[in-house]
Amino acid sequence: EETPAPASKEETPAPASKQDLSGNEKTSILIASSVYALPDVETHLIKVELADENPHAGQDTVWIGGIGITDSSLMKSISSFNKDASKGIWVKVYDYSDFRRLNPDDTEARKTMQAQINSGVGPDIIIASDSLFSSDNSQVFANLNGYMDGPAGINRNEFFNSAFRAFETDGKLYQIPLGFQAYALLGNNACANGKTELNYSDYIGLMQSSGSENQIISSSPEQLLCTFVEAEMSSWIDYANDKVNIDKTSLQEMFSQMELFVKANGEEFFVSDIFGYNDLPEQPQEYPENRMRDLFSGAVKFCPAWMNSLSEYSYKEILPGELSWYGYPGSAGCTPLISSTRVAGITYYSTQKDKAWEVIKYMISEDIQYTISFENNMDGPYTDLYTSDIIPVNVAAFRKLNKEAMGGDVVLGVPQAEMDRFKISTVRMDKLLDEYEETLKKPLRRKIRDERVLDVVISTFDRYLHKELDVSEAADTIEKEIRSMIEG
Repeated sequence: EETPAPASKEETPAPASKQDLSGNEKTSILIASSVYALPDVETHLIKVELADENPHAGQDTVWIGGIGITDSSLMKSISSFNKDASKGIWVKVYDYSDFRRLNPDDTEARKTMQAQINSGVGPDIIIASDSLFSSDNSQVFANLNGYMDGPAGINRNEFFNSAFRAFETDGKLYQIPLGFQAYALLGNNACANGKTELNYSDYIGLMQSSGSENQIISSSPEQLLCTFVEAEMSSWIDYANDKVNIDKTSLQEMFSQMELFVKANGEEFFVSDIFGYNDLPEQPQEYPENRMRDLFSGAVKFCPAWMNSLSEYSYKEILPGELSWYGYPGSAGCTPLISSTRVAGITYYSTQKDKAWEVIKYMISEDIQYTISFENNMDGPYTDLYTSDIIPVNVAAFRKLNKEAMGGDVVLGVPQAEMDRFKISTVRMDKLLDEYEETLKKPLRRKIRDERVLDVVISTFDRYLHKELDVSEAADTIEKEIRSMIEG
């Protein structure tokens, strides 16, 4: 493993434009409060006054930067860290988009953050969404594997190490997920013929044998193609070294499967000339119970679904023994996909790398993982940039969160063939929780949405559908254009 660079005693300067106030400069304090029209909400008057002495005097300062942090539940964990003076570290926050809920358009904030990171004047730690994948290189971030496995490291067995490995680029971990989301296919075991993994060629065989009237996978062609490509990006592109390596045989099989899928839906359903991937919601569009009738009736054999909680994982028990979770096909194997709305990286120019690692290690500890995952799962999608159904990377926090959420049993809706409604059933939780944990400990793949690559693949697939290119020419075109884009 790469040895971490020794930490400097010199403090990393505050990011440009937010230097500490000193001298006679006036400090303005804004206290923001969200008021809800609920009878049990109390009103508080808060008085803020200058302390007699700085409680953080003599501590090393570590800057955390990101977008919408001050408006998120992460602030509670940062505040908790700062209360422990024994750590000798004072965490300060630089938010590139203050009070984000008042101005959700953070385009300019993202540009500023990226520019500062690239120029070496930003914070010690960047917490961002997974959209910073193109910055996974040693010119931007330090390799965290050296810290994780070093003297002040962690026991990887206490974490979903598969998630950490999925976020590696060229064997190095530049940004660590502080939580993640999982995507997989809930499928009919009878169609798998005893296989636990189904690749593109397997789905081609299913489609050819089932006839054009059977959709096989409950998804729109546009959604499915985007997800397939996003699942391949970490295999196709080495962002750390700007290298491209596309398995063209696998790509040709992907196109062949998608062609059959489009024909099963009617070619008019693929509208590459008018649809935009930015307008597409993350796959899947619905929770599995809303589409379970299709699985039960046999109209479809596989449903794309989230797998972010024990409740969602347990939908395979709606038809006991008949349904299982299957990974998405891909050139690197068939695995569930993961993404993250919060990743943390230590900037290469930080002079407090060892201290910054202590902060990140705190954020993946059991208590803090439980807190940030629980609170984010309670928040609404319009109040917190980092909100989603978060799977903790800490296994103990994962088990605690799911046990408390389910209360002992899992309540499922079971579709009945003769009724267009759900019947309630209960399933013992402990066995399912163990299965769910083991599923997430197996290999995972990072789901990356690189808009440039999606543009190339979607436009080329459209040409392939209209017989302008054969499947081999389409694969060659995609490889050439992506290589030119990434390798320059």
